[in-house]
Amino acid sequence: PAYAEEPVLTGDGTSRLVAWRATLVRDELGRLIGTLSSGEDVTERRRAERALQQSEALLRAAQEIANVGNYEVHVPHGPAHWSEQLFRIIGREPALGPLPPQDYASSVVHPDDRERFRDGFGRALAAGGGFELEYRIVRPDGAVREVQSRAQVSAEPGGESRVVTGTLHDITDRKRAEQEMRQSHEKLTHVARLSTMGEMATSLAHEINQPLTAIASFAQASLRMLGSPAGPHSAELRDALTQITAQALRAGEVIRRLRGLVKNRAAHTETLDLNRLIEDLRVLAEPDARLNDVRLTLELAPVLAPVAGDPVQLQQVLLNLVRNAIDATLERPGAPREITVRTLNYPDAVEVAVADHGAGVPAAIADQLFNPFFTTKAAGTGLGLAISRSIIRAHRGKLGYGPTPGGGTTFSFTLPPLPGG
Repeated sequence: PAYAEEPVLTGDGTSRLVAWRATLVRDELGRLIGTLSSGEDVTERRRAERALQQSEALLRAAQEIANVGNYEVHVPHGPAHWSEQLFRIIGREPALGPLPPQDYASSVVHPDDRERFRDGFGRALAAGGGFELEYRIVRPDGAVREVQSRAQVSAEPGGESRVVTGTLHDITDRKRAEQEMRQSHEKLTHVARLSTMGEMATSLAHEINQPLTAIASFAQASLRMLGSPAGPHSAELRDALTQITAQALRAGEVIRRLRGLVKNRAAHTETLDLNRLIEDLRVLAEPDARLNDVRLTLELAPVLAPVAGDPVQLQQVLLNLVRNAIDATLERPGAPREITVRTLNYPDAVEVAVADHGAGVPAAIADQLFNPFFTTKAAGTGLGLAISRSIIRAHRGKLGYGPTPGGGTTFSFTLPPLPGG
């Protein structure tokens, strides 16, 4: 038998690919008397095969570029298929073949993630449909990688087994980049916080100096009483010592709040009462307002739904808005020298608003207001509002502004309340 594929020019002038098959024909004495031949038009078949090969090559290249492998597993005892890229992600030789789910969990999944992997995989098998899992794997060389698996579970005909078809994505580099970005954002947030504290240095120094002066005065009075020939009057001495204690606690509270804000720390989330957060912040915000002859008024909702957030970062946002409101008030001669901080409950949000009666936001700069490094202050960094908006967005909220009735600007942000709050 002989076989060959050759192009043939047809009667209408087109070229077709023909597969020729030929067999020698012999008579009863074994003598060659001819050939039996056939021709099959395989043009479309070969075209489809080439397209399939190109598609598979593109898929392999795409999986390698995206670091995504795919798999199909028949559970409990059926066959399994892994793509080439999945073998590369796992670090397993393709010649060894794919692993069944139970062996994969015990030999590939990180020991600390195995229970969670088995629980998630088991629930998906029982419920069917789609599922998604993120976990760590340990490669044969000891390297730990973070992966994300997305799959669809369907029943085979007869319903006795399940088919799991999915992808495995190596997200280690993405996770590292996210962590680096998070750390950079935290550092930038800390820089902005320090900048705000620097702007408030005069008022804070004044606020701490007042109780220190009072402590010194009461201490001198106590010494005089102790040195008096008639001896100290116990009631007067007790009052002086009480005042020393109270003033020391006052100065200590300012320092404690200040240290809490300027300390470089990792962000963390806890359940918060924003009313309480604002009351705590008053210790730092009110001295700055008082030094600039601006009255700070709080109009807080009697009961406010709790929210989830980082207390230091949210106080940073509030302090920045109050500082901006003070500056705006000073820029408008004759304006009511009052700033109001309000809290409100809505069905799907909790709002905090800081209203001033300053000159307002000029239309010419409205589009740039939240851009990093844009500022109208002579010594400003341009980070305050940009960082504040990023903090509120990270808390799944919104930060914006509008006019204050009677003139001025009201900056406000909303946060989602905790379920059941």
